[in-house]
Amino acid sequence: GLCTGKVDDRVVKVETGAEFERFCKVLQSSEHPKSSEEEFEEIHPKLNLTQILQFERNGHILVKELVSGGGLQELQSAVKTEFETHLFEAYVQKIRLFAEDDDDEELRRKGEEVKSLEEARDVLESWCKENETPIPFLQVFNPHRGTSEGSKTIKKLVLDSDLGQIACDLLDVDGVRVYQSAVFYKASGHGETSWHADLPIAPFDTNEFVTCWIPLTPIRSVMEAPLEFASGSHRDVALPFWYNLDGMDDPGGDPRSYEVSSHLPLDSGDSTWHHGWVFHSSPPNEGRRDRMAL
Repeated sequence: GLCTGKVDDRVVKVETGAEFERFCKVLQSSEHPKSSEEEFEEIHPKLNLTQILQFERNGHILVKELVSGGGLQELQSAVKTEFETHLFEAYVQKIRLFAEDDDDEELRRKGEEVKSLEEARDVLESWCKENETPIPFLQVFNPHRGTSEGSKTIKKLVLDSDLGQIACDLLDVDGVRVYQSAVFYKASGHGETSWHADLPIAPFDTNEFVTCWIPLTPIRSVMEAPLEFASGSHRDVALPFWYNLDGMDDPGGDPRSYEVSSHLPLDSGDSTWHHGWVFHSSPPNEGRRDRMAL
């Protein structure tokens, strides 16, 4: 059936048993008294009950202004510096990934032999051109684990207790640990990111996994490569048994008919949070501006 609850003069729709259980649990928690509508609404300074239920239902939400002001400027500078410092490794990582995916021994050899950023960039771009493959986004993994000032700035955010509390509230757990941080760079003209979920490629036997994605450049339209989500796909236990990834070639059509949505427009420092099982992708960056996210 269907029931509704009033939260801060807004009606919250509860459609499933799991959502109803979460709804009641939050309201009955001694940590979140409901003595006033203001207390009733605010679970966390940046998170409310409506968002928790949306995450339960859709597998993704938007949290506005997760990072702002001087902290945002400091983070943008730190991420840019760390990305540029490790750009060579980012190109080599993509070369090796393509080599493994295509079982290309020549490309694998070139990936092992490249010695400079210019050489690595040329190898990747040449291979993409020869194989009619769009140039992919680039990644730098775990920038928070370094010893530079930039790494320390990123670490301060990655290990921030507020982010941990949001993750706990979304997953309905008492505590979380950080698995990985990564910089995602998609230059103007770079290609799409294919549909995938995060948990199948993470080495954990759990369902409690959430990714926080923070754009550090404004994203105003789908042409600027936001994340797109197949709403509700995190509940689709049957998908890998029947279709594997082939079933998500077009998640807005057959066989699943998922509603595909993003959270546009996004400002720098906003954040999207998605469940480890939810399928998501990103279109090509057809805008004029390079896109950077953490």
